[in-house]
Amino acid sequence: SDKKLNTSFALFILRLKMSQPERKLLYLALVSIAGLGYLMLFGIRGSDDPRLFFEPSEHLLKQESKIAEYSASFETNEFLVVKGNSVAELYDSLEELYYYANATNVQLFSIADWLPSPHVQHENYRLQGKLYGADGAAKQIFTSLGVPASKIDSALTGYLNQRDQILSPAELQEKLPWLPPIWHEYGDKYFANVIFMKGAKVSGLKEWSKGNERVSYISIASFARDALAQQRQSATLLLVLAYVLVAVLWLFYYRSFAALAYLAIPAGATIITLILLPITGQPITIFHLMALFLVLGLGMDYIVFTKEMKQHETITLQAILLSAVTSLLSFGLLSFSSMPVVKAFGSTVLVGNSLNLIATIILFNIKSLERR
Repeated sequence: SDKKLNTSFALFILRLKMSQPERKLLYLALVSIAGLGYLMLFGIRGSDDPRLFFEPSEHLLKQESKIAEYSASFETNEFLVVKGNSVAELYDSLEELYYYANATNVQLFSIADWLPSPHVQHENYRLQGKLYGADGAAKQIFTSLGVPASKIDSALTGYLNQRDQILSPAELQEKLPWLPPIWHEYGDKYFANVIFMKGAKVSGLKEWSKGNERVSYISIASFARDALAQQRQSATLLLVLAYVLVAVLWLFYYRSFAALAYLAIPAGATIITLILLPITGQPITIFHLMALFLVLGLGMDYIVFTKEMKQHETITLQAILLSAVTSLLSFGLLSFSSMPVVKAFGSTVLVGNSLNLIATIILFNIKSLERR
C-alpha cells in the first residue's frame, strides 16, 4: 500500500496540468537573468559582523555589562598603537598624542602614565642634585633633625650611585607583570599600546591617527569583520569556480553547448536565493554561501536524473521527490533554529532547493512530453 501511495503521488506530480512547461522554464530563466543583473548592479547585500553568528541571551548580556561596569575601566576592543625607531622618538609621539587627547577631553592610559621618558629621567636626576649634592639641602635638613651621619652619607651615596641609571619601559613591564601589555620591542622598533578609558568618545582620535604615520588605530571588531569579509569573498569566488568546473565537466560529457542550459536551474536558484534572503532580513554571510554549494550539488543531482531517465519515469520522479523532500524537511527545520549560523545554513538550503525542485518538475514535464 505504501508503494502504491508513493507511485500515485509521483504520478500526480508528473501529470500536473502544466500547460506550456517550456514557457514556464523560460520565465524562470528570465527571472534568473534579471536577478543576476540586479546583483551585478547593486551587489550582494552581505554582512560580516561577527555578532551575527551568535545570539546570547539578554540575561547573560546584562550580567556581562554589570560585571564590566564594576571590574573594567578601559575599552578592550579598541586602542591605539604608537611606534618609533627609538624610545625618545616614541615618547615624543606620545606627548603629541596626549596633547591632542587633552584638547578633546579623552583620557588615555599608556607607559607615559607610569614612567617618564629617558630625557625627563635625566633632568629629574639633575634637579635632585640640589637636594643630595655635597652641600645640598637634604644634608642640612637631616643634620638639623639629628639624623646620624652614617645614614646621611648612605643617602647621598645612593644618589651618586644612580648617576646615568635609567629605568627602561621594558624593565618596568617586567618588574610590574600585572600591568596591561602597554610596551613591546621588536628588534630596533618600539611600540606602545595606548588604551582608552571606558566610555571615551574617540571618533576624533580615530580621524587624527589617519594623518599620523606613527599612530595606528586598532579595532578588534574591525579585524574580525575584515577577516570574515575576506572569507566571504573567497567563498563567492569558489562558488563561481565550482559552477565553471561543473560546466566544463558537463560539456566534456555531453559534447554539446546546448546542454549547458541545464545549469541555469541551480544557478537561477542561487541568484534568487541571494536576493530573497536579504529581503527577509538575512544579510548574506559566509554560512549562506557554504549552503549554496549544497544547493548546486542537489540541483545537479535532480538534473542528471531528469536528463538521463530513459524509462520508468515514475520511479525516477519518486527518487527525485524523496531526495528533495528529505533535504527540505531536514534543512527546513534548521531554518527555525535560534542559532543564527544554523538558521543561515538551513534557510539557504530550504529556499534554494525549493527553487531547484520547482524548476526540475517543469523540466521533468518537458522531457516527458518530448519522449511522448
